Amino acid sequence: MKPIKGYIFIDIDGTLVDKDLRLNSYDIESIHKALAHDYDVILASGRPTPFVRWMAHQIHESVSVCGFNGADIEGTLLGCIDDTVIKILSNLDLNMIFKNQSGYYSNRLTIPQAFNYDMIGNYPRQMHPLSDILKVLIWVDAKEYDTVKRMLDSIEDISITYYEPKGFELSAKGIDKGKAIIHYVQDNIPIYSIGNDTNDLPMFEVSDASYIVGNKLTGHRVESVSEAIIEILKGGNIE
Repeated sequence: MKPIKGYIFIDIDGTLVDKDLRLNSYDIESIHKALAHDYDVILASGRPTPFVRWMAHQIHESVSVCGFNGADIEGTLLGCIDDTVIKILSNLDLNMIFKNQSGYYSNRLTIPQAFNYDMIGNYPRQMHPLSDILKVLIWVDAKEYDTVKRMLDSIEDISITYYEPKGFELSAKGIDKGKAIIHYVQDNIPIYSIGNDTNDLPMFEVSDASYIVGNKLTGHRVESVSEAIIEILKGGNIE
């Protein structure tokens, strides 16, 4: 096995795909080129791992996966949300989706289409509450955001990603994409990350270079994943 020249962690929604989950052929080609030049490419998403793997298989069989905002990287679970926290959340009158490795459950009959995983076939919606929860998604009306934020901030032993004014993602305490990267990488090998939203900030913090797609965050902006990878490869003297 050849030595790895670098790790490239790529967010999915809003970074690699559009709202209709469409991949760009230029991005796919650039990922293939990075793999061919001995870079390890990892899709890192807040989405469930089965979805991330489904997306990775559309790109290349060698693409690795990190799901649930870093709670699962290449099949290694880094932390489930404490059962006590789940009990507290279950007693709140909020719009929630609870996710584990095998499926998802919602306390609401109807959920936004964006949170439905029928397209991948192996991540079903469950009719009963789940155990071993890796992530909880909460969506709110904008006028409720501040009230719900104060409520969630009072709960201990969780990590919260804030998507003002739409909602929140909850993970086990200390779990995020940055934690997953630290667990996964080898020392002294460059780390690059490409993302677009607040759940990517921990990923950026542990990277040697970060690239931002879109205008939600400040930093080194690029138009696409392919543009970022071109810069990364040029830094490695690969044209």
